[in-house]
Amino acid sequence: MKEIKEENSSNDMKFSVDLKEENNLSEPEIEMQNSNEGDGKKEELEKNKKKMKIKKIIRWVIYIISMTVMIGVMFHSKQLYDLIASYTFLPEKYLKYLGYVLIGVNAFFSIIAFLPNINNLNKILQTILCLILAYSLVMVTTLVHDSKGQLERMFIEIPTEGELMINVYVLTESEINDIHSLQGKIVGIQSQLDVEYQDYALKVINRELEGKPVESKSYDDIYSIVEALYAGEIDAILLNESYADIVSENEDFLTFKEKTKVIYTCVQKINLEYDSANVGDITTEPFIILIGGSDSRNYKNLFNTSNVGRTDVNMLLVANPTTKQVLIITIPRDSYVALWGDSNCMDKLTHASVYGISAWQKTVNALFDVKINYFFRVNFVSIVKIIDALGGLKINNPYEFHTYSGLDSKTYEPHQYAHFPEGEIVLTGGQAIGYVRERYGKKPDGSNIGDLGRNEHQAIVVDALIKQVTSVSTIVNISSLLTAVEGTFFTDISIDSIYALAQMQLNDMAVWKVTQHHLKGSGGSRPSHAMGCRLLSMVILNTKSVNQAKELIKKVLNNEVIE
Repeated sequence: MKEIKEENSSNDMKFSVDLKEENNLSEPEIEMQNSNEGDGKKEELEKNKKKMKIKKIIRWVIYIISMTVMIGVMFHSKQLYDLIASYTFLPEKYLKYLGYVLIGVNAFFSIIAFLPNINNLNKILQTILCLILAYSLVMVTTLVHDSKGQLERMFIEIPTEGELMINVYVLTESEINDIHSLQGKIVGIQSQLDVEYQDYALKVINRELEGKPVESKSYDDIYSIVEALYAGEIDAILLNESYADIVSENEDFLTFKEKTKVIYTCVQKINLEYDSANVGDITTEPFIILIGGSDSRNYKNLFNTSNVGRTDVNMLLVANPTTKQVLIITIPRDSYVALWGDSNCMDKLTHASVYGISAWQKTVNALFDVKINYFFRVNFVSIVKIIDALGGLKINNPYEFHTYSGLDSKTYEPHQYAHFPEGEIVLTGGQAIGYVRERYGKKPDGSNIGDLGRNEHQAIVVDALIKQVTSVSTIVNISSLLTAVEGTFFTDISIDSIYALAQMQLNDMAVWKVTQHHLKGSGGSRPSHAMGCRLLSMVILNTKSVNQAKELIKKVLNNEVIE
């Protein structure tokens, strides 16, 4: 029993020691386990910290990009507003509307861009939208800037100095081919026109010659000097280049340009004169514009202010911005009028512009007892470009006819066929040229269209152009029109006056009343001042028709409404 007790006691002691050892052994393991768990949490915490840091960096990058893009939007918004405001033709109320829209858009996106507590997705979306907006603003600003440049390039500064060209003409079959071949030859000059310019040309020619100088022989007029050249009385003639058209329209010299050649040109600088009386405020004061059209297809002829050539279309446009009236008076090109208002110089109106713009203006001033405020010159190619840029011109044609006087809209080749039915029709640019040029065609009743019918067609086209150009659709799509008309006309109407008229029209969007008056007359032969009083075919204006035009002009100028 005693042995059993001692054994049990020994076992209990052994268990106690084992337990103690076991307890002593598990503490490091627990500490190690706890240490491992702590390390995992630290790693996870570090990872979370890194993620938060990356997110914070991304958030700040998005924030900075968002703010930068927004500042760009604000900058380009300001640029666009300043540019449009600089046009001066946009009414103040529209500028205010534009300003309100730009401020509203910028304010909305600024809230998202500058507030830091907006989530990233919204900021990214705002940034993308702002980039699109900024790009759009840049494109619109560029377009507006280009349009402004185009508009300003349309109007050139009226020159005060020009060139006058005196040509030396000889017969085509002549052996005289250059200035040195003129030595000892007889050269015909005029005693009435361009005397000082011819004298200067002779001195220049003789300085070029080494031997015997040329001998000059005077004649009274253009007709006589050309007649003498044809007859072989003289070897050459001195002739102002612009007079060649006058010579060529004479039945005796229709082939003048083919039968002669130019062997020398003396260019002289001259002072240019104009007879315009510009109004103080074109938006409140009535004004008169003299419109001239040339059948030339060369733009350079428009800007040759000393010798502008014949004017085939002549119109007087009287406008009153207060009563919103426009009076268009068409004048036959062959009207028998007093050049410069001098009754001793009677000739065709189309010859007036050959002597310069001032002579053309003074002639029409005298015809109607008015003072022209502005002039406007355009050639037929200009009309083609303008009408095609407008997408065609809708007119109401009074009667059916056809013509071979049209132009090809792309190549500007003449003699194109066009048919015009009665009623409302739409003309292309090339067809419109045929419409305003035709005078030899027949009306349905068999009568000739003639100069008076042609004047009626011209007034119809101008009336339609005024209505279409002042329409909202044209003003909104002004860019294509500006591209088409750049460099195609010549006028002394200032860019500021055009801006002022455009602003007035956009502000009130008024419909202008257009009244037409066609000067009437009858055909006959009368002496031509330019052709040495030789008889040429003229239109003798009806005195009653001219007086009616004068009364209509007075009514428009005096703020009376034409019924």
